[in-house]
Amino acid sequence: MSAASIPSMLEQLGIEHPIVQGPMTGSDTPALAAAVSGAGALGMLGCGMRSPARCRRPQAPCARPPTGPSA
Repeated sequence: MSAASIPSMLEQLGIEHPIVQGPMTGSDTPALAAAVSGAGALGMLGCGMRSPARCRRPQAPCARPPTGPSA
């Protein structure tokens, strides 16, 4: 298989820009992750300092990002 046939990271993640918002518990918010995703990058939420229940709870702004994926 040639390198040309392997999808790029951008294609695999479905993003336009090679930017990943670092998940920083305490300073990240669902709105920030949604905005980053909406701008064509990969938005994330940190869960290191959040309880498992809090991480599983739906994050309304992230549930329907304007465009693009979020993690």
